[in-house]
Amino acid sequence: MKVILITTKPDNCSAKGNNLLKFEKAYGPIFSLIIEVNEKIGNDGQIITELSESEINDILRQVFIEKPNAILVSLQNSNQNPVHEKIFKNLLTTAGYKSVYVSHLTDRFNSFLSTMFAKHEKEFMIKISAAIISYNEEKNIERCLLSLIGVVDEIVVVDSLSTDRTKEICSKYGVRFIENPFPGHVEQKNKAMESATHPYVLSLDADEELSPRLKKSILAAKENWKADGYYFNRLNNYCGRWIKHSGWYPDQKLRLWDRQKGKWGGLNPHDKVVMEPGSKIVHIKGDLNHYSYYSKEEFLERTSKYSHISAKSLYLQGKKPSYLKMIFSPVWRFIKGYILGYGFLGGSDGFIITWYLSKGVYDKYRLLFDLYKTEENKS
Repeated sequence: MKVILITTKPDNCSAKGNNLLKFEKAYGPIFSLIIEVNEKIGNDGQIITELSESEINDILRQVFIEKPNAILVSLQNSNQNPVHEKIFKNLLTTAGYKSVYVSHLTDRFNSFLSTMFAKHEKEFMIKISAAIISYNEEKNIERCLLSLIGVVDEIVVVDSLSTDRTKEICSKYGVRFIENPFPGHVEQKNKAMESATHPYVLSLDADEELSPRLKKSILAAKENWKADGYYFNRLNNYCGRWIKHSGWYPDQKLRLWDRQKGKWGGLNPHDKVVMEPGSKIVHIKGDLNHYSYYSKEEFLERTSKYSHISAKSLYLQGKKPSYLKMIFSPVWRFIKGYILGYGFLGGSDGFIITWYLSKGVYDKYRLLFDLYKTEENKS
């Protein structure tokens, strides 16, 4: 639901008035647009709000472009100035919204807003789109979708032309299913984000699900949105066991954000959400459950696949291979995961996870060397 707030600020003041600051802090995320009107001092010393014809037309232009469902107006002593009757009449006849709410006294406006928001709480709550990418995820996708019910307002799945039952399963849950040949992890996730209807996006992989605690945290953020983005811990599952060592936990991920403030970036296949400078990021409680690998063979196969993708990404960016990196980066990855990440506490799981991840780092640089050798042979 789109809501515009028209309020006042002191005359000749570039800073926001106390009235606006108060309402932005309490209700800012709810308003799609806030229009400030200058307060002026009349000859009798009282505050009045005089608007010129051009100022009136500018307000009407903004309202017409935004097409709100409701307009909230708080103007000091506006009942003393008949020009506002014209404003309100024009606003009432402007197409694209349901109603105009007027409160002339700013000291009563806060309670007025509280009452009005309580009455229309569901209409004013922000809307979240879940954005998922998939390919042959019949084993995982239903679990993911079920965890989103009651949390998000829309589910968008961008699928890389699956050949299994992924599409059939999605159709049972009212998902907006988009088929798009896979261009890369970053590109496909941005495609899903851009296909969302709502401005706030919750991005998941098909093999992930929201834990009950994380659901509560997201719903709380939805009711009282105070940041540009939210991040939370991811808990990885390896061969049916939850792993809290080897550098796999807390594995924090930013997955809930205002898509006007950020988008997917990073280097394929290791994508990440990149926010605009100065964005406010907040951590919320609860785990994102990630069913990473069902077998040791799957882990090895996918690690090898990611090494190839990483090497190609580095090559396309013109990154040169280094023998030092090829030798010491895998060693450091093992130390970081097995010793500093307490992988040794995980027994054989800890060793296998850390070893395979270290091998993946080595393979990445080895493959990068191969790509440059192939280039040299062609020339």
